[in-house]
Amino acid sequence: MLFWIIFFCLVGGAGGVVAAASVLVLREELRKSLLPLLLSYATGTLLGAAFLGCFQRVWSGRLRWLFQRPS
Repeated sequence: MLFWIIFFCLVGGAGGVVAAASVLVLREELRKSLLPLLLSYATGTLLGAAFLGCFQRVWSGRLRWLFQRPS
């Protein structure tokens, strides 16, 4: 199992490098038009991961005190 985790981490990292390098070979005007889209995608991905981590803690009960009404 550890082999597969390390393998897919390396494949994903290499894929990210290839994708980033492929953006560099595009024409300048195409890169400038893609930049806001890619930046928005990256921001949304980071926010989504953060909120999913919060939801996991809420449903497991570690942050349940945050949503309790005061007595």
